[in-house]
Amino acid sequence: MSELITTSTHTNTRFQLLVTVSALALFAATAPQTAMAEDSNRPTVWIELGGQLERMTNGREVFAPPFLGEFDPAVFEPVLPLQRPSRFSNGAEGKISFRPNDADWVFSASLRYGRSNGRKEASQRLPATKFPFHLITGELVEGYASPPLHLNAKTENTERHLVVDFQAGKDVGLGLFAGHGASLLSLGMRFAQFTSGNKTTIDGVPDFTVIGDDVKYGGVFKSHHRFAGNTDIESSFHGIGPSLSWDSSARILGRGDDSEVTFDWGINGAVLFGRQKVTGERNITGSHYKSMQYFPNFKYHPSKQAIQYSGVASSYHHPNRINRSRSVIVPNIGGFAGLSYRYSNAKLSLGYRADFFFGAMDGGIDTRKTTDRNFYGPFAAISVGLGG
Repeated sequence: MSELITTSTHTNTRFQLLVTVSALALFAATAPQTAMAEDSNRPTVWIELGGQLERMTNGREVFAPPFLGEFDPAVFEPVLPLQRPSRFSNGAEGKISFRPNDADWVFSASLRYGRSNGRKEASQRLPATKFPFHLITGELVEGYASPPLHLNAKTENTERHLVVDFQAGKDVGLGLFAGHGASLLSLGMRFAQFTSGNKTTIDGVPDFTVIGDDVKYGGVFKSHHRFAGNTDIESSFHGIGPSLSWDSSARILGRGDDSEVTFDWGINGAVLFGRQKVTGERNITGSHYKSMQYFPNFKYHPSKQAIQYSGVASSYHHPNRINRSRSVIVPNIGGFAGLSYRYSNAKLSLGYRADFFFGAMDGGIDTRKTTDRNFYGPFAAISVGLGG
């Protein structure tokens, strides 16, 4: 019954979106044209290339196996912060726009790609601990704990994102600066794809206990625990849906037929219908070792290798294969602001941009955890106009 209700809700949502898009398209088609005289020789094609440095937010779940509670925080530094994903990504963008002569329509296709990689590791190994034991002769001497206490961790993070837009826009002459700049209302389709991966390994020995010594054979009874855990997980989202944007520019310096400096800003929104997916594995193991270590001729040859007999008193292994997916609807809003220096057929733009994709990713490990994927930061672009 619940599946039927979900399907009906998605159908109604798509119908409302189509009605909204159709109404906006009709409004754009009937809006008054405001072509300016100085645009009569404008280029018909613009090619734009640029790059960006973006701050990312990622709410992915941290791999925190229960055995970490066995490691004394007064002795070992925490290793969970190593899993923090990269906070910045860098990438490139490109756009091509076509505006027919004597028309207020603009057709464009754009692509934005970014990525980040990170690798961190920590190795904490304490000096070997001394402990007393009796030789066969009854004499009390000192030995060294084996294995020494240690905690190691290593993590690798990767992130990729791709956003592609196809739009048709019309100069609608809206806003305070109509007649002294441009105001473009665009409808189109947006495709987005996000991928993130995490590989983490944690292992160590948190304790070493001397149970007692064996005076008869000149050795010692020992006990210690050994733990290990690892994850190898990839999560992704890909979706497509209708988009709406409004881009404006206002001249603040110069003349339109020569060169000018403009203040640019814009807002955008989209609704993406797509699928989240998580694949990979998670493993946790633990073992309790008890051993008897003999030190033959320790008094006379203290550097000689000891003889050790060990056994596993208890152990566990908890593997989990992860493979889940879910259809989702992801709202997306964003905007930008910046400055451009424009010549007759060239433009340099600098600005700041933000894009927010709500509930786009499944950032959980064993169970689903919905997280946002947001990008914001500075960008720069160079545009060249052709034709006219």
